[in-house]
Amino acid sequence: MTTTPIRNLVLMLNAAAQRQDAIEAAEKRDDLSREEWAPASRVWSRQQEALSSAIIAEPPQTFDDVLAVLTELAGRHDLITGQGEDATARELRDLGEMTAVAVKNCAVRLATLFRPDDEPTEAQHQALVWVSKQVEQWLPQAEGR
Repeated sequence: MTTTPIRNLVLMLNAAAQRQDAIEAAEKRDDLSREEWAPASRVWSRQQEALSSAIIAEPPQTFDDVLAVLTELAGRHDLITGQGEDATARELRDLGEMTAVAVKNCAVRLATLFRPDDEPTEAQHQALVWVSKQVEQWLPQAEGR
C-alpha cells in the first residue's frame, strides 16, 4: 500500500490514540513516570504538524481522500482537542484555523469532483450526510455567522 499524506495522518492519529490510552491507564494506576509524561505532552504538537502537512500542504485529490480527511477529523476531534490543557491559546487558534482550511479544501475539491449533471452515488451521499452531521458538532464557528 502506498503511503500518502492522508494515510500518514491516519497512522499518526492511531499512534496518538494508543499513547493517550496508555497514559490514561497509567494515571488510573497512579504510576505515570516523568519519563512517560514528557513524550505525552508533545503529542499535541505532533498532531498539529501532521494535520498541517497532510491536509493543508497537500489537499485531498479524490472523493475517497476527501471523505477520509473529513471522517478522520470528525472521528478524532476529541483526541486532537483532548490535549487542550497542554495547548497554548495560539495552538488552539491555529488548530481551529487549520481545521477550517482543511474543511474548505475538501469542500472545494468536492465541488470540482461533481459536475452539475453528476450526482453522487447513494453510498457517497450517505457518507457525506454522516460526515456533515459530525462536522457540524465541532467545526470552528466563524464570527459573524
